[in-house]
Amino acid sequence: MPKKIETENQFLRLLSNSPLQVDIQLLRIDARESRNTPAEHLNNFYCNFDDICDQNFDGLIVTGAPLGLVEFNDVAYWAAD
Repeated sequence: MPKKIETENQFLRLLSNSPLQVDIQLLRIDARESRNTPAEHLNNFYCNFDDICDQNFDGLIVTGAPLGLVEFNDVAYWAAD
């Protein structure tokens, strides 16, 4: 996702308008190096899957690159454990 910080702010603004209390956990994939977001920002605000795998969540929002604009063979995948 090229504009992580902008997208974070958009989601947080939308979710903050809810009458429900919403706790946000930002998650990153450690195997992927972000090209557009400073590592310091990711280290300060994001956790990895191992940090949250034992927690329970009521919802999940998944975002990412617009892969519909990328040729299938050009998409980078990671190996499943």
